[in-house]
Amino acid sequence: MVNGDEGTYHINLSQEYYFKAGHLIHTLLQNWIGKVHDLMGDDDAEATLYGNWVCKQCKQEDIEEIRSHAACTQCGANMEYKEIGLKYGKYIVGHMDGLLRIDSGTDSSWWVIDFKTTSSKAMWFHQQNPVYPHLKYKHQIETYATLIQEQYGYNIDGWFLVYVTRDNIEQREVVGGTLSEARKQQLLLRARSNDQHFGLAINLDSKDKLDALQHRKPCKSMDWYSKYMFDGFNMCPLAANGVCFNNEQLAHTLDHAWAHRLIKQ
Repeated sequence: MVNGDEGTYHINLSQEYYFKAGHLIHTLLQNWIGKVHDLMGDDDAEATLYGNWVCKQCKQEDIEEIRSHAACTQCGANMEYKEIGLKYGKYIVGHMDGLLRIDSGTDSSWWVIDFKTTSSKAMWFHQQNPVYPHLKYKHQIETYATLIQEQYGYNIDGWFLVYVTRDNIEQREVVGGTLSEARKQQLLLRARSNDQHFGLAINLDSKDKLDALQHRKPCKSMDWYSKYMFDGFNMCPLAANGVCFNNEQLAHTLDHAWAHRLIKQ
């Protein structure tokens, strides 16, 4: 039994092992990359991990370059690595495993990095028929990169997903990609829209607000929705059946949901 933010829930031994093994692997990789600066496997390139360091004594917190023996600039005590927090708008929050600066000669670039634990069986299947990165994780990390740039001002060039097996940390696969400014703007528009509409949706206390939500929705056509809202793996059911783009059908659907308390009030 575990006490969490949403109450008490039960987990079994296998679930606890998966959770704690994943957490340990994240911690080990974050410190390893920071110490040896060798994610790329390239003698001419150096990768330096940036993260949110927290002093164990005076609780000072700052984003600064990871070091083999990081010390607090205020009291000199050892600092602990903490993942970078994300916040956008009123409701979008999260955390990212790390921000990576890659130096090659006189060139430097910034990349976001995220670790995903997997099984040896899944890794074997990937090696036979590549499936990494999973589309949902690619979309997630691209959004992280966009929000990191928006929140902290780093000009992000791309991203890396590092898949690692739970039973062998040496068995890993690194996949990545670049991120254009056009793609960042697309993701930022989606995040802004999601944040605003989530706020409206969770504060519905009258039919008038529901009507306003319908009229203010950004997606007016399947083409617009596909280009700016669809994340590639989880289509809105009202978009899929075309109801969202027919004002009369949408109004009828929402009226029915409101009348029968299918919408939280």
